[in-house]
Amino acid sequence: MKRIPILSVLLSVAFLASPARAGTDTTPPSKPPAPTSSSVTTTMANVSWGEATDNVQVTGYHLQQLVGGSWTTIRTVAAHQRFQTVSGLTPGSAYSFAVIAFDAAGNTSVRSDPGGFTTLALTATPACRVQVITFSPGFQATVTIVNTTSAATNGWTIGFDLPATASTGGTFNGVMSRSGGSGTITPAVYNAAIAPGVQSFVGFSGSAAPFTPPSGFTLNGLPCTG
Repeated sequence: MKRIPILSVLLSVAFLASPARAGTDTTPPSKPPAPTSSSVTTTMANVSWGEATDNVQVTGYHLQQLVGGSWTTIRTVAAHQRFQTVSGLTPGSAYSFAVIAFDAAGNTSVRSDPGGFTTLALTATPACRVQVITFSPGFQATVTIVNTTSAATNGWTIGFDLPATASTGGTFNGVMSRSGGSGTITPAVYNAAIAPGVQSFVGFSGSAAPFTPPSGFTLNGLPCTG
């Protein structure tokens, strides 16, 4: 009688018992982290979440929205698509989202804790937000223009204060002009019109000695927020 090596028998048993074999995986993925939101406007927002884990592999997620008191799957995405833009939202309204992870065997995780946000309300004029990153003597200023009105913009102007002794580098998504201690940025050809609920980014870099970063940002003469 031919003797079968004990090691070969053990490896065969381990292979048959492996959870990775099709139809034998019954372990669900872990509970995903709660979704977070960014770039919220009147009608859209970015929704993202962290990874769930699995004994084999997470293959995707169900993105769910709380609608009328019930969780409804609005999108099913691959495992790497954990950053989603949702649109068609109502201005000045609260929204809640959650995610469920799944694997190739069809096992699903428990639903994540919900994450929510409130869309911006409609306003008579567009809004703007400013971020100035400083690394003395340098700086980088970014202005986010959010069209919170019900009509497309037809041109816009960003104003700011900056000493005449300061130097500026490249400007992105706009055209800069300076006079004394003030400056303006007007649109590039491709972003003069901003649709309702859409945002655009403009900005520039520079340096100043003595160090005085840009300040007093306005959009069409109205103050921007920090």
